[in-house]
Parts: sequence; structure tokens; C-alpha cells
Amino acid sequence: MLFRSSQHGPLMLFAVLIVAGVQLVALGLLGELQVRHYYDPTERTPYSVERVLRSQEAQSHLTE
Repeated sequence: MLFRSSQHGPLMLFAVLIVAGVQLVALGLLGELQVRHYYDPTERTPYSVERVLRSQEAQSHLTE
């Protein structure tokens, strides 16, 4: 038996969960920095719309 809860108790589980949580938060912050670095220097938008497609019925409702 490699891991018995009676030997380590719940403290070991909580420690592992806390370390994993800190790593996930750090990974999220690094991802946020990469996104900001990618979009900020050129001031470009995350997406652009090339064209809008509408049916004739929808177009007539817009012009009224």
C-alpha cells in the first residue's frame, strides 16, 4: 500500500489540494499575461467581422 489515509491524515490531502490550486491560479495568470501581450501592442481587437449576412426579410425590417 503506497498511500494510506490513516498514516497521513487529511492534512496531506489538504496540502496537495492547496498546492494544486496555487499552480492553477499561476497558470491562469500566465495565460492572462500572454493574451494581454498579444493584443495590446497593436491595439487590435480580438476579432473582426468581415461581412454581415441578412435575409431580405430581415433587411426590410431594419430599413422600416
